[in-house]
Amino acid sequence: MSEQREIRVPMPADVDRPDRIAFGLTMRQCLILGGVAAGLWAAYQVLGHVVPALVALAVAIPVMGLAIVITLGRRAG
Repeated sequence: MSEQREIRVPMPADVDRPDRIAFGLTMRQCLILGGVAAGLWAAYQVLGHVVPALVALAVAIPVMGLAIVITLGRRAG
């Protein structure tokens, strides 16, 4: 009969933690921020000839800031 050998492999303790994809952000966070940034860029492409660049920037900064706060904030502390 052949004997089966037991192989021990170290297992990290934080297996439930989401993987970091880019800049220390998870895939979900990257998609949210990328989606907001793409939406702002698309809005500027459509409205750029009507709205001055400084006005568009004045609107985009708080919108992107809010997206960052919501994306990076932690739920329930």
